[in-house]
Amino acid sequence: MVRDSTLQDALDMAYHLRKADLAELRAVVGNSLDTVDVLRGGIENSDNPKTVEFEGKPVAIFGVVNSGEVAPKTGMVWLLGTNKIKEIKTFFLRNSKEELEEQEKSYDLLANYVDCRNTVHIKWLKWLGFKFLREVNNYGAEQRKFYEFARVNLNV
Repeated sequence: MVRDSTLQDALDMAYHLRKADLAELRAVVGNSLDTVDVLRGGIENSDNPKTVEFEGKPVAIFGVVNSGEVAPKTGMVWLLGTNKIKEIKTFFLRNSKEELEEQEKSYDLLANYVDCRNTVHIKWLKWLGFKFLREVNNYGAEQRKFYEFARVNLNV
């Protein structure tokens, strides 16, 4: 089930993130990372944050944060998940495109950066139609290699 996110979702999911998602967050933020704060911030700053729930528990939270860019109007898309997402892989993939289209309605462009080590997210982003624009070296607190990605909203 996909539903509106609550701040409780941040607490319920914060200590169960996928290893690759946690590594990506650490690469950006550093060792002072507080996953509860990161998830709460994502929920609070997103236009329409959503939670994917399985067996009554959140397994992924996603949303789009307005970047402040107005021409084109750009949203920073994000998703963090737990290992339980594997158990609903088919459901998740079937619903991803529809949810993305809903999230992007207010934007001309969705974009962000992904850790090059996060191969699951990279495959998923390509499947959703995102294009990888460039490799960014020395990104974030750990100065790691990330990829910048974007998707133009053709329905605007």
